[in-house]
Amino acid sequence: MIQRLKRVEVENFRAYGGAPTAVDLDANVVLIHGRNGSGKTSLLAAIEYAVTGSVEHLSRFESDYPRVLRHHGAAGPAKVRLWGSTPTNDVFVERTAGERSPTDGKAFSRRAQVAFEERCYLSQTHLSQLLHVYQASSKASKGKPKEDAPVVRFIRDFLDLDHLEAVEKGLHVPADVRRLRNEFRDYADLETRVEKAESEARSARAEVDKTEGAERDVRDRLVAFASELALPSLDGVEVTAASAASEARSQATRFSEWVRVLSRDLRPGDDLPSPGPGINEAVVRRAFLHAARDIGEALGLLGEPNPSAGYAPPELSDDPSQGLAAVASEVDVWGQRLRNAQSAYEDTRQVSEKAIAQAAVEVAEIGQLLRRTAEVQRELAALEDLSTAAVEDVQQRQEALASIIAHVHDNVCPVCERDYGEKGGDLRDHIAAELERLGVTTIRLREQAEKRAGLVRESQRAERRVAELEAKAPADRAAAFRERLESIAAVPPLLSSARAALEQLADPIEGLRLQAQAHTARKEWRATHEDVMRAARGVLTAIDPDADPIPLTSDALTSVRLQAEERLQTLSARVTQLDRVVALAKVLKANATDAERARRRASETADDARRLSEAVERVNDLVTEAKRLRKAAADTTRSLIKRTFDDHLNDLVDDLYTRLVRDERFRPRITAKGQIGNLTAAVKAFAEGAEAADNIASLVSSANLNTAALSLFLALHLAEPSRPQVLVLDDPVQSMDDVHATNLAALFRSLAYHPQTPRQLVLAVHDRALFDYLALELGPTKEGDALIEVEVIREAPNKVAVRDTRRTWTPDQVRFGKAS
Repeated sequence: MIQRLKRVEVENFRAYGGAPTAVDLDANVVLIHGRNGSGKTSLLAAIEYAVTGSVEHLSRFESDYPRVLRHHGAAGPAKVRLWGSTPTNDVFVERTAGERSPTDGKAFSRRAQVAFEERCYLSQTHLSQLLHVYQASSKASKGKPKEDAPVVRFIRDFLDLDHLEAVEKGLHVPADVRRLRNEFRDYADLETRVEKAESEARSARAEVDKTEGAERDVRDRLVAFASELALPSLDGVEVTAASAASEARSQATRFSEWVRVLSRDLRPGDDLPSPGPGINEAVVRRAFLHAARDIGEALGLLGEPNPSAGYAPPELSDDPSQGLAAVASEVDVWGQRLRNAQSAYEDTRQVSEKAIAQAAVEVAEIGQLLRRTAEVQRELAALEDLSTAAVEDVQQRQEALASIIAHVHDNVCPVCERDYGEKGGDLRDHIAAELERLGVTTIRLREQAEKRAGLVRESQRAERRVAELEAKAPADRAAAFRERLESIAAVPPLLSSARAALEQLADPIEGLRLQAQAHTARKEWRATHEDVMRAARGVLTAIDPDADPIPLTSDALTSVRLQAEERLQTLSARVTQLDRVVALAKVLKANATDAERARRRASETADDARRLSEAVERVNDLVTEAKRLRKAAADTTRSLIKRTFDDHLNDLVDDLYTRLVRDERFRPRITAKGQIGNLTAAVKAFAEGAEAADNIASLVSSANLNTAALSLFLALHLAEPSRPQVLVLDDPVQSMDDVHATNLAALFRSLAYHPQTPRQLVLAVHDRALFDYLALELGPTKEGDALIEVEVIREAPNKVAVRDTRRTWTPDQVRFGKAS
């Protein structure tokens, strides 16, 4: 909070233009005097702007504010610097007009700014409107939040009602169960959750009964099966049954395999295929050699490598399958070589025939080119005879006529001096016509020259092409390829002979195939016979290890198979029973787990239902307690407001007012009504034996009305001794007579020099006599006190001079009585 103002400096602010103007404020009382319009209010407005960041009575002029804060005609910005102190430290603030925050130093807190604006600084404009402002109630305008009147804000601040309001607002919903349900869905669902939890608890208990019944039923069935299969009691029955089932299943698998083997169709050995006809190996050998010889010779004629040199046909094995594979593989090899030779022959024949055809085309082209060359030479010879003399004659005549026509000015020939007019014509026209005729002749000769050049180029191209074709020797090349065709003429018969030889191998290959099939069938019969015998011995041994062996005839094998099938059925039935025991054991275990889970869930749901019920009871207790606390907060607010106004604030207003106005019947009194959220205050007029008036202005004079406003302002300022200790008043004695002014001076002296809570007074007056009186009345009376007199003088329309004089206490030089 502001404790003391020490110095203010203004520059280009309102009435103060030019160089910065500094004023000393570090005194108990600062008296400012100046004529109307001299700059007193501007100086106090500068203090207000430095503390709060605005000039309240000017801010309503939105179109001009903050432009009007700058001195009219000033070149630089408007600046205000203020030095002061708080209870903890010194403060320096510098503000520039139009900025929202200080440009240097530390700003006062928002609370200090509001306190200064409403309870420390009283401007002339504010004084005349103070009662109206205090009469205003707390309202909310459209689109804006509710704004409290100054008296209401003071009451809230002084009584710290924000905390009580926070309590009341915070308990608005919890204090009523219906509002609590509407505001908080969790609480609204709490009772439903209680019912649901109780329903779930009942369902869980029913589930416990159901799972325990199922567990008992499965246990009884399992005991019966275990007894029937001679298994141990329930302890370890699952493991024992699983092991027995695994062993029985393994035996059933073996018997199933034996039954499958014994069921196979095993025909007698004499029903097996015969080995088949014999194969003449010499025939096979001759066929391979014949084919190899012909194919090798054909490839030799084609210029390909001969694969038949040193060739030896494959030998047949005792195993028909291996012999068949060897012969078939060799047939495939020579068949591929035969196809390769056929392909090579076709390629050679096609290339040769194409080359012969191409050579014939080139020979024909040579003949054609030679005939055309002869024709071109004849055309060139004819053009040469036609143009040699004509070109020379035309050139000479053109040159002669071109040289003459430049000298022809009349019909007299410049060469022979004859008059061409005698022939009845014009000489220049005659020469011009002759030149035109020679021009046509020149064009015709040029066309002949172009034709001659074209024929020369055509003759040269034909000669080059003939030389190129003759260099290829097409006739010789055609003869060579004809010889090549004659040399490979024997290839097709050779390939046909080789193909016939390979085709002769079809019967031996088929014989080998039949032999291989018979060999495989006999081999498979022997393997099957061995498997059947082994399966029969296995069955007999498994059924009765001590039984004597029996002859394995067809009837005996049938008997063994029937015994195996019977034992397989027995084992399958036992596996099924044991699997059922294992399954029942698992079901019993699962049922036990489900029963335990159901019992645990039943316990949990019961606990949840109990906790939710307890929560509902606790919420109901909290609602009752919130309702009690909310009522207590409202009662406390009413009690505080009543005690504050009846025992403190109104007594202070009455004391101040009676100090200033001693013979007025009606006195101002602040009344407050409402509760925390909608508190309103009003200033009424009270008198003994009379009904209170809602508007004090209707009962007292204007002077006493200003005095009442000043009393209310000072009462709000003095109600909190520890809050701001600075009073800045701009001409507070308006409309006051001398008696009121004298009483006000005495009050000011009490405030400025109070022994416990002195206030710093900054007073501005325009009346010289009043200024001198206050300077005398408020002067210092003891060491350490001081008074500063400030004279504000307008020396020119744009120049204001300020002179401050400090007065301190000095001991009196006059002594009365006997000196000690």
